Amino acid sequence: MRAKGLVLFISFPLLGGCAYYQSTGASSAPAGSQYERPVGIAEGKASGWNFFPCYSLCQSGDASLEAAVRNALDGQVGDALTNVYVERKTVAFPHIYLPLVTRTEVRVMGTLVKYNTKEFPPDRDHVYSGIPGEMWSQLVSFEKPERARYSKGLSDRNRSVLVDFALYKENEGLIEAGSRDSDVFAMLLLRDPRTVTPRSVLKAEASIDLRKCNSYECIITLSPEKQAEALKLVGDSDRSVRAELLDSARKRIKACYPHKVPPVVTSPEVQLIYNESILLETLCKAGELRG
Repeated sequence: MRAKGLVLFISFPLLGGCAYYQSTGASSAPAGSQYERPVGIAEGKASGWNFFPCYSLCQSGDASLEAAVRNALDGQVGDALTNVYVERKTVAFPHIYLPLVTRTEVRVMGTLVKYNTKEFPPDRDHVYSGIPGEMWSQLVSFEKPERARYSKGLSDRNRSVLVDFALYKENEGLIEAGSRDSDVFAMLLLRDPRTVTPRSVLKAEASIDLRKCNSYECIITLSPEKQAEALKLVGDSDRSVRAELLDSARKRIKACYPHKVPPVVTSPEVQLIYNESILLETLCKAGELRG
């Protein structure tokens, strides 16, 4: 009985083999820049077997670092790993010295990054940059279905940043009714943007003498409220000036339908500027552009 126990005691380490771990390397670098963005954590493994007596010539599998990184990226949305930690584990049987069989396993773990360069364009499902102008431009460039999917991926912080940016554009009068900017605004704030005159325009208008701003070219640069004041002054002062104003307006339109929306139709080659469309619609609805 004692002899049998002694045999088991001696053979146990031979049956179990030996294992040792080795930290083969680690890298550390900031993740996230104008060229890349972090999208998660990835881990990959690779393993291989070596056999006595030829070892590296008699191997099975691939325990290289390249294989482990490749497995970590497999099925992921990222393009590369950064801040990588590498660990190597070797199991030798029956002993580390002159083993009959060895099994090597390499494990890598790191930050998964996605490239933003032209060669590696960003996916169009989420917003990552956190820069309001860039995110807004991206939303504006999408069609409505894609824009909705894109919006669902917004983090709370990025959505808050975009809402602040939308309110800024509204307050500065930078959102034109019916435009893509208006659609993005409505998607984020669940309402249409208000028509607001930019502060810079209000400041400039304060120095304008409306009695002298009686030409078509001058009035179209005014805000809707100031246009109404200017038109009243023109009507009360000189009929010939009013006639010249209406003549200039008629040259810019193709047709006037006071009871339709929009009431004024222009030729495709006509590019309306400033608040010209507001002035034309006001004159049309007043019945001054017919005939």
